[in-house]
Amino acid sequence: MNIRLGISEAISHWAKYNSSKICIANESFSLSYHEFNSVVNYFSEEEFSSKISDRCVPLMIENKLLLLTAIIGTIRCGKYPAILNSNLKIEEIQLALNDLNSKTIYTEHKFLKEIPDRITTFQVDNSVIENNRNFFIEKIWTSPQIENTWGILYSSGTTGKPKGIVRSHFSILSELLGWCFELETRINSHYYISRPVYYTGGLVLSLTALLVGGKVSVYDTFLPQLYFEHIKQEETELSFLVPSQIKILVEYLESNRIDNPPFSKIILSMGAAFPEQLKVNAKRYLKSDIIESWGNTEGLGTITKQTDIVQRPSSIGKPFLTDELFIVDNNFERVKPNTIGRLAGRVDSKFSEYNNREELNMKLIKGDLIISEDLGMEDENGYFFLYGRVSDVINTVDGKIYPILTEKIISSFDEVEEVAVIGISENSFEIPVCIIKSKSLAIDLENLRYRINIKLNETEKIKQLITISQFPKTASGKIKKDELKYLFKEK
Repeated sequence: MNIRLGISEAISHWAKYNSSKICIANESFSLSYHEFNSVVNYFSEEEFSSKISDRCVPLMIENKLLLLTAIIGTIRCGKYPAILNSNLKIEEIQLALNDLNSKTIYTEHKFLKEIPDRITTFQVDNSVIENNRNFFIEKIWTSPQIENTWGILYSSGTTGKPKGIVRSHFSILSELLGWCFELETRINSHYYISRPVYYTGGLVLSLTALLVGGKVSVYDTFLPQLYFEHIKQEETELSFLVPSQIKILVEYLESNRIDNPPFSKIILSMGAAFPEQLKVNAKRYLKSDIIESWGNTEGLGTITKQTDIVQRPSSIGKPFLTDELFIVDNNFERVKPNTIGRLAGRVDSKFSEYNNREELNMKLIKGDLIISEDLGMEDENGYFFLYGRVSDVINTVDGKIYPILTEKIISSFDEVEEVAVIGISENSFEIPVCIIKSKSLAIDLENLRYRINIKLNETEKIKQLITISQFPKTASGKIKKDELKYLFKEK
């Protein structure tokens, strides 16, 4: 069955019936649907159809507008993109390229040194957009089969080797429609996307706005002054920001004593831990409704309501419309409410498989059931709470520690700007070590550790407390805990 309600088809539709409307903008361009569609056609005809023989087209592009155009162009000509995370280390990028067995890649100049010599490289930059805003071609593109591969999205690599997650056209369409329903996305919606679009959240929210004929702003630079100036100039229904960016905005308003800033109607955040106090501060200072979402590239997800910040501030919300989400034990059996286990579910947006990772496919796909690598708990009312990744759990001699819970407590101390709790191997168990970025150079670590441990259960108490000047992070704001463990051992 061919799918006619796809993102490529939607762009063509709006280019015909709302051609002059601005649909996408960044620091350099504001493109109408006609212009955006023209650049997509250029990519499809002159690049991917003419130069690439394989069906899979690897893309490692940081520029959000360029990447979105290339993704849709790949799909339009009957191929599919492999979207690589440019935030990965060189060795991780090369692992992903080996996994794809690709002979070619499209990328930007700054990444050329990271591409193995055996791979033919095609360089793209803003000139592709500037020179092809009115590219014309008389051609009718064939709509894809609904179960065919839409694309391969590579994970952030926080758990080791990056995973290629294969998504079908039906899977992506289901996810976009889910966002439309939950956020009430309309033709006059304007979304500000701050997260990279090589991550699933930034990608699907951008595509959601474009699917319905709305507008998306995809600036590559994030600064408080620029953000508020943008919001002031143009009414924004939703801003998609990671927690660290929200924290920067709050601190900017506090330090400059700005009481009534221009504001987005909704601020949506996902991709990293969102402390409860930061949610409260964001609501107070930024004047926006605060929504949190949890999700993984495999297709599972939850979303909160605006009122959850008061009713259940630590919750990651409920499943998307008609999705079935629950908690399972180590035998993949559903557990009772208020029991910690793996998040799992059955959803229309589910991925097809992990590319060339049969061991993961056997472990984490059970028929139509997807098993997540995240731990959580479902309460008696069907709302979910996150307990971190399976790999982050610290197994001490006294029991398990879930660092995400301990970190929330430690982050409440005035001296602490950022925090991570990791487990360091000792004999056959682990000891909990706390690493903080301090707000002050003059800090009594032993006194702080003593005060922290007073608030922790006996099994959670911190054995060591050290400081760091800057945490290693992914582009989404997640702390790279594997790197922290390595740094700690080096010290």
